[in-house]
Amino acid sequence: MFFRSIHDVIAEGARLTEEQFFRAHSEPAFIVEPNDPERRRGTPFHPQARVAWASLAACEDAIAILCGRSRSCQIHLPHPSISTVHAMFRWVFQTGTWFVEDGGSATGSCLNGHALVPGEPTPVVNGDVLALGGLVTVRPFFAQRALRETLLRPDVDLDRVARDLQMHGIEVKVRGNELRLASDPAELHAFFVKRVCVVELLVDGAIWMRRTIFLGRDRERAVCEAVKEIAHFFLSPRSGRAHRTERIDGMVAFAGRDLSAA
Repeated sequence: MFFRSIHDVIAEGARLTEEQFFRAHSEPAFIVEPNDPERRRGTPFHPQARVAWASLAACEDAIAILCGRSRSCQIHLPHPSISTVHAMFRWVFQTGTWFVEDGGSATGSCLNGHALVPGEPTPVVNGDVLALGGLVTVRPFFAQRALRETLLRPDVDLDRVARDLQMHGIEVKVRGNELRLASDPAELHAFFVKRVCVVELLVDGAIWMRRTIFLGRDRERAVCEAVKEIAHFFLSPRSGRAHRTERIDGMVAFAGRDLSAA
C-alpha cells in the first residue's frame, strides 16, 4: 500500500471515465488526513489528505484491513500515539457487512464522534469518519463509486448557474458534475473538481480554449461569467484572432485558435 495526494486522485477521477476509474482501483480505499479541522478553512479535505488503496487479508471468517504503527498493517501510520494495531476494519462473509473495532489502543478510537469499545465490532459504511487517538482520521470507501462521487462532488449549485446562464440567452444542460452547451461545430464543457472549475471549448473533439477558475465565495457567479466569456467567443461571428496558450496570474487562461477558421 502507498499513499497518494488527494489532489492527484481528484485530478485522475476527473480525467478518467467511471469505468476506467473502477478498473484502475478495485480495492477498498481510505482517505487519511490529520485530525485538524482548523487547517481545512472551509475546504472539503485537509491540505495534507492522502488516499490509499488497501490490499485485503483473509482472517478466519472475515477479510481484515489493519490500521496501526506496525509495518504489517495495510494502513501504516508510523506515529508514537498510534498503537501497533490501533484499529481493524473487517468484512464478515456471513452477513456481508463491514465492521470496525478498536484493537485495544492506548489512545482510543472514535467513529463519527462516538468512542469505540475495544474489541467490540461496530458497523461502518462508506464515508464514516474513524478518528485514531485524536491524531488522524480515516474515512473508508468500500465502493469505488462512493469514493469517486465524494472526490468529484462540486461545491457549486449547478442548477443556479444554469438558470443564470439561461437569463443571458445561453442554454446549458447539467449532467452530473458537468455543464454542457453544444453549438455545431463546437462544444463547451464546464466540469468541477471541488472548488476548481475548468471550462473547455472543443472543436471536433480537440480543445481549442480552456479557462481554469479557482472558486472563491461567490462561486456560482464566477462560473457563470467564465462560461459566458467563452460561449460568447465561439457564438460570435466576429471571432477573428488566433490564440496561443498563455498564463495569467499563474492560471492557464486560453489555448487554441479562433473558430472562424473552422
